[in-house]
Order: sequence, then C-alpha cells, then structure tokens
Amino acid sequence: MAATLNPVTGEHGIKSAREYSMKPSPLKVQLRVHAGALDLDGAEVRSLLEIQEGPSISRIYTNDDEGIAGVEFSNNPQLSRDEASFWHQRVLKNATEWLQTRSEDQFDTLRRKGHQIDLCIVSYSGAIPPPLLRQIARLELTLFIIDLPRA
Repeated sequence: MAATLNPVTGEHGIKSAREYSMKPSPLKVQLRVHAGALDLDGAEVRSLLEIQEGPSISRIYTNDDEGIAGVEFSNNPQLSRDEASFWHQRVLKNATEWLQTRSEDQFDTLRRKGHQIDLCIVSYSGAIPPPLLRQIARLELTLFIIDLPRA
C-alpha cells in the first residue's frame, strides 16, 4: 500500500498499486486560483470572475484554509459529430466559451493581489483546440496538465 496525494484536490489517501492503476481517472478541466502573498477569499474570487452555477460548470469549489478556489467545467451535453472532430471533448468547448466571456481585467485584479491562476487539464491526451489556447494566452493563464491513467 502506498500513500497518495491527489494532485487536483490535494486529498491524501492510501491505495494499493493495483487499485491506483486499475481505477480510471476521468477527464477534468478546472480553472484554479491559488493564494499568493495574501489570503484567498473564495467569495471575492467568485464575485470578481462572476462565477455562477450553469450548464458549463459542474462544480464550484472554495477552500479558504488551503488557499484555492475555482470551477470545474462540465463535459455535457454530448458533442455532435462535427463538433467532436474539432473539440474532441465537450469540456474543452465549455471551458473555452466560459473563458471568452471573461476579461483580462478580471484576472489582473486577482494577480495584483498576488494570486496565481491556471487552467488545469487532468487525464487528457490529445490536441488542445486552438480557441482554448487563444483564451489561455489572452487571459495569461498558466496551463497545467496532469496526465493520469485513463481506462
């Protein structure tokens, strides 16, 4: 048995090597804001980035003690065949469309407070659609990719 640290949630656990290698890791795309020099106020992050529940977001999370806040984008609804050939996964399209509605100033306000912001893609292997890369560059987000085993 080995102690593991989930790189996305930061949770600790003990799993056997077999359990770890056999359990599929679902694709996740998250926008994460990490505390910098100042404490992170999750409510302020939600307000500044206008984060609200909606069809493109599967989860909104805040852990002020750990200094992280963000959103996990939804992988629903299913893409059409034409969309799938370009976007590969709905979650990539949802993240792109959500980021397109945000301004550079919203993210700059958080950076001025010393916070770090990234787009984290977990368990994905493939091309990242150019529109998503353009939004990452426009908003000056760090792209963080975690390659976990997939079924």
